[in-house]
Amino acid sequence: MVFNLEKKVMSVMKIVLLIVTLAIPRLLFAQESLPFVPEEPSTKRLEPTPENVAAGKKIYTQRCLPCHGEKGASDGAAAVFLDPRPRDFTLGMFKLKTTIGDEPPTLEDHFRIVTRGVPGTAMPSWKALLNEEERWQVILYERTFSERLAPGKEGKPITVGAEPPITPESIKKGDEIFHGKAACFVCHGQEGRGDGPLGPTLRDKMGNPVLPRDLTKSWLFKGGNEPRHIFTRITTGIFFSGMPSFEDKLTEEERWNVAHYVRSIQKNLKEFKDVVLKPKPLNGEIPLNPDDPIWNTVDYSDIPMSGQVTFPPRTQTQSVDLMTVRTVYNDKEIGFHLEWNDRSKNTMHEDPPETPKKKANAYETYPVLYPAENRPQGPYRDGVAIQMAVKIPDSPELPHFIMGQSGKPVNLWHWKADWNEDAAKTTPVEVVIGTGPKSPVKLAKTQNVMGRGVFNNGRWRVVMKRPLASDEPNNVTPITPGAFIPVSFHAWDGSNGEVGLRRSISSWYYILIEKKTPTNVYVYSIGWALFAVGLEFYLIRRARSK
Repeated sequence: MVFNLEKKVMSVMKIVLLIVTLAIPRLLFAQESLPFVPEEPSTKRLEPTPENVAAGKKIYTQRCLPCHGEKGASDGAAAVFLDPRPRDFTLGMFKLKTTIGDEPPTLEDHFRIVTRGVPGTAMPSWKALLNEEERWQVILYERTFSERLAPGKEGKPITVGAEPPITPESIKKGDEIFHGKAACFVCHGQEGRGDGPLGPTLRDKMGNPVLPRDLTKSWLFKGGNEPRHIFTRITTGIFFSGMPSFEDKLTEEERWNVAHYVRSIQKNLKEFKDVVLKPKPLNGEIPLNPDDPIWNTVDYSDIPMSGQVTFPPRTQTQSVDLMTVRTVYNDKEIGFHLEWNDRSKNTMHEDPPETPKKKANAYETYPVLYPAENRPQGPYRDGVAIQMAVKIPDSPELPHFIMGQSGKPVNLWHWKADWNEDAAKTTPVEVVIGTGPKSPVKLAKTQNVMGRGVFNNGRWRVVMKRPLASDEPNNVTPITPGAFIPVSFHAWDGSNGEVGLRRSISSWYYILIEKKTPTNVYVYSIGWALFAVGLEFYLIRRARSK
């Protein structure tokens, strides 16, 4: 019976995985403004009566079994496709809790996770779908999977006192501790982007890879991104992962200082209400150097990215979830400045082997992530691409956002990290024409997009620029003032097994270079205004004379 249930769940998960993967970036960004529900439940906990446990079992079977498995052993149909893997309740070990080290979590810890979910993972908030009583019931059932979680076996939660004020002094002290006494940078990196030297070596208690948190991404803090949340994680550690407890290593004041420093380096997402990117006009030449100071004077847009899950081979756990875009133009060229976080610099590349036809069905083309040896292997290069529709649409229907389609081609400016390191290359950018994800791309005749990339402390900065005019307008988009040109962005993280169609993608946006108002328009306007004033003056004088 259970086998049949999981078989049915398998087919449902094909759709669920697709929807969830596409939705995750938007959900994560939505949580930036409203990230977490209240810390504590509003009513008393339920007792683990047989009736409550039985009710929890029904809820678990319907809501939780596809990921966590029939017996809670993290062996549901979807488990091997999710990163991180769903919690194995049989071990009785939780990461996000208010108890120190390997002490069991409190019931409130368990309730908190079910209520608000875990950002950056496939674990959603169940607050909207389950009322408070149902959430208590399901955790009472989940705790039957392990003797460590039996009634009465709870750890002692820490006490988080009043938070001291955030000041420049506390942030500075936290910076010094982060890079000194606590040596947080060894895992989290010099600028907190999760690119520390020990990061690639970290494993959890089951031997699964564990990536240090990118502390600049406030929307991915699993246990909360406010100083009190960060203080809690520093104090308790994140058991089962590589994050230790600093309760005995740092004083309470020092832990608050580090929490304030970490809060200070989090990126504040810029709300992007429009879908139109308006390049800034420049009088001089567009600099190719991504670190040129002129780029700091250009306004930017934060573009959400999601995994490509529409066509095989897919990626449901993409690395790049945000692209920061700046764009400028002068009388001859247009230029883009792109930034994104990447834990490692990948400049080696080999073409991946072809996927066997027997694995070409929709479900199996998601990478199986466990055991880790099954993950897509490289070496693959890092890369980024700007995609534009070749023809300006005369209707709301745009080309397919993944490589266009027959009759509606797109062109991509594909910057490649390995080419960026190759002095023999005239440019690290290849311009290709796409007519659909299943059709091979073809090279544009004119390879006139120049580019340069710089990698530093877990972050790529790339500039690409090309002439506004196009030598082959049927294949490469002419960029003319006043035209709304569809544009989107693609990115590849080679260390995450991203290559070919396995990539991060954005939605369609538009580039618009606003038309300059001709000088004669102002002259005519002033002339007509003077004429109107003169005529009025004349009519008044004439009326008075009569």
